[in-house]
Amino acid sequence: MKWGKKRRKEKKWAGPIIEELLAFSTVVLHCIESITARLAQLSQMLNRHWERILCRALYQTTLQSIEEENV
Repeated sequence: MKWGKKRRKEKKWAGPIIEELLAFSTVVLHCIESITARLAQLSQMLNRHWERILCRALYQTTLQSIEEENV
C-alpha cells in the first residue's frame, strides 16, 4: 500500500513536468519548422542567382564563339 501512495505522489509532480516538456518540445519544433522554411527560401534564391550567372556565362560563351566563327 505504501508503494501505491508513493506512486500517486510521483504522478502529482510528473504531470506538470511532462506538460512543460511537451510545451518546450512544441516551441522547439516550431523553431525548427521556421528555420527549415527559411532555408528552403534561401535555397531557391541561391538557385535563381546561380541560374542567372550560368545563363550569362553561356550567353557570353555563345557570343564569343559566334564572333570567332565570323572572324
